[in-house]
Amino acid sequence: MLELGLMIKKLLEENIKDVKIFFQEPFKETSETIIYITLDESRIDEKTLPRKDVEKKDVIEKFSGNGVKKIFKLSSPPLKPITRVEHPPGIILRENVDFTVNYEQQTILFKRPPKKGNENIVITYYDRNKVYEILYLTMSVVYRIHIYSKDP
Repeated sequence: MLELGLMIKKLLEENIKDVKIFFQEPFKETSETIIYITLDESRIDEKTLPRKDVEKKDVIEKFSGNGVKKIFKLSSPPLKPITRVEHPPGIILRENVDFTVNYEQQTILFKRPPKKGNENIVITYYDRNKVYEILYLTMSVVYRIHIYSKDP
């Protein structure tokens, strides 16, 4: 925000000669014309939108539980949130209740070890490397420009 304020100050200095410009309120009793700038409010909003030209495709991985192991490594980095985790197949588990995901390490940690069985854990997710997102930032800034001058 300061950089934007400095740009406003520079623009004013280039176009208004012989006037002092400040970022703080000067003494009100002045013998010369002065301008000061204050930042009244600022807000930055963030929006993430999927690109329309890229089709998301599900990655489905099956793991076998052994009744002991709790951590399972995914073959690709998942996009938040994981689409679905089933154990046994057909029973949907909930993230942060039944399991947690470390998105950076590509691992899923079950709260309780999944029961023993062949391919009895089904994890469905989007591959983060194959999905593109665009991040939009919108900035709203309100500056107030005060001008003081000596009485004629």
